[in-house]
Amino acid sequence: MPLTQTSPIESPDSLSSFAREPEVWQGRMRGFVGHESDGGPHAAWPLGRSVLMRSLMMRSITILSIAALAACGDQGPESGPGAVIAELVGPEASQGAAEIRLVGAGILAVTGVDGRVFSRKRGDTTVVVIAREAPGSLRFSIQLVDTTNTPAATVVEVAGPDNAIRGNPAAYSVRLGGGE
Repeated sequence: MPLTQTSPIESPDSLSSFAREPEVWQGRMRGFVGHESDGGPHAAWPLGRSVLMRSLMMRSITILSIAALAACGDQGPESGPGAVIAELVGPEASQGAAEIRLVGAGILAVTGVDGRVFSRKRGDTTVVVIAREAPGSLRFSIQLVDTTNTPAATVVEVAGPDNAIRGNPAAYSVRLGGGE
């Protein structure tokens, strides 16, 4: 079968000739490495190389789109002013009071979430005392200039619900979490 020559500048009917005359399309593809009529690597694919490539292209686009959306989902905390919640974590579930030392620049204020909070700031160190009338968790809010630059927190002393000092403050830590 002779090859049919059509110019891409011809009328739009020339483009539809590929759909009406598949042998024209197949004739143009003959001679390309890997064409199914050559017995090349795609000869086992009954749909031909163009359908295979289109399928691979669509899968690639789908995978890249999903990856791009997943990357946009969680960009972490935004830099800027805001508040973070600090919570005393330790071996006992309920506490009565605690003294905590915060070290870091950018602490604007400390306010209570659970219980009464007293704080004193000197330089880049802020000493926080939090106390509850009823035993429970000890949480407070730290207002910061930049929420991505959180202070280091050290537990100095912890008292139980009976106001007795707990023996091992090193067993306690402060967990800094999301804002109010």
